[in-house]
Amino acid sequence: MGIDNFAAGAAAQLSRVPISWVKHEAKNAGNPCCAQLIALTGFEGYGRWWRLVELVSDNPLHTIPRHDEQGYKAYLLGLFFSDAEEFENYISILLDLDLAIVDECGRRVIPLVEAAALDVGMSRFNGSKGGKAAAANRKRKQG
Repeated sequence: MGIDNFAAGAAAQLSRVPISWVKHEAKNAGNPCCAQLIALTGFEGYGRWWRLVELVSDNPLHTIPRHDEQGYKAYLLGLFFSDAEEFENYISILLDLDLAIVDECGRRVIPLVEAAALDVGMSRFNGSKGGKAAAANRKRKQG
């Protein structure tokens, strides 16, 4: 395994924590996928997408739960949907617009959140390397 693959794998493992931010550009509503979401669901649907981004960001697995998974009801209620069918229809729209995807493991994820989580994981990986190097340098100097 090359060093780049090792770093990417380590960053992916370290990214499995709640994250406190994702990039929200001022021109985001102009993104063709977001513009289509607004056309289909109105600004209510666009606001729900950003609320979903917040919920997924706070979930260490960064996934949208399925009906039979723990936490499903919190997402349903957190987005103010009255029933599971309405919620799943909304998720289907997000999948059709590539605002959400099904990854290679079959998990429903939001690419925006995945990218932010990987950035956090890489920062944590690089920080841990620096900490170990600094500790080794202190040990070498002391002894």
